[in-house]
Amino acid sequence: VARDLASLQDQLPPFSGHLSRQIITREHGDIDAVFNNFDDDAIAAASIAQVHFATLKDGRDVAVKILRPGIRAKLERDIAFFRAIAKLIEVIAPDTKRLKLSFAVDQFAHYSDIELDLRLEASSAAKLKDNHANDVGISVPSIEWHLTTEHILVMERIHGTRIDDRDTLVSKGHDIDAITKMAAASFFYQVFRDGFFHADMHPGNIFIRDDGILVPIDFGIMGDLSLKDRLFLARLLTAILDKNYDMVAKLHHDAGMIGDDVPLAGFAQAIRAVTEPVMDQRMGDVSLGTILGQIFGLSRRYHIEVQPQ
Repeated sequence: VARDLASLQDQLPPFSGHLSRQIITREHGDIDAVFNNFDDDAIAAASIAQVHFATLKDGRDVAVKILRPGIRAKLERDIAFFRAIAKLIEVIAPDTKRLKLSFAVDQFAHYSDIELDLRLEASSAAKLKDNHANDVGISVPSIEWHLTTEHILVMERIHGTRIDDRDTLVSKGHDIDAITKMAAASFFYQVFRDGFFHADMHPGNIFIRDDGILVPIDFGIMGDLSLKDRLFLARLLTAILDKNYDMVAKLHHDAGMIGDDVPLAGFAQAIRAVTEPVMDQRMGDVSLGTILGQIFGLSRRYHIEVQPQ
């Protein structure tokens, strides 16, 4: 199932190059006045948009992202369906209200609306680029603002290898450990230092340049965290790494995620039972499915309030 769903990242059937040219012409006039060359065959096609490679008049290579025609109406229909199902589930099973399904649909609708205006995605890319300006090992593509509109985003073309193509990375002489550390470090910078993070970090959105630099792409879904949320996450992570499960329980209580009627000592022991077995294992030996099952079990038992952010 996961392998099939992975095709949604960049392998959906594209719309025609002729239609892409029509959209560009509608936005910018004669396409030959904009590009020296435009590849009609999309290099990647996802659920919201597809990407073509092109060359600007000054010879620079760019990637051109174009929204799927009619995608807004399709998304609005889907969101209306999701919202109805969420409300139905909350009525049939009132205990699920702590999962905040309706709020999750509202968030999905919010971020989907942002994804449908590529100027907002361009703005997110520019902000992330500024945030990482002085960081070593990561580079965010530059935006061609004069060519970017609501329906078209033009950015610097990236030459590199998908981060999950391990065999190619190894054959090119990349240090996998160094890439892993840089990927983790860049995400920690985004979450804890900046409070503004790439929230769609699937392998199709992360490339490694031949010089070893990590390059994220596709900035349609970004997350924001307040200072309060960042401090909570930092303290929670520190407490878990220190195996201070009493503090983990207290942090959940202080954040309003569990009620006053929950015995903190018992909750701490339950967290220990889930965490201890995997603390010293290699990531590749850990079953995420098993852990998630245990976490959802904890959530039901202690009525944990989901924090959508």
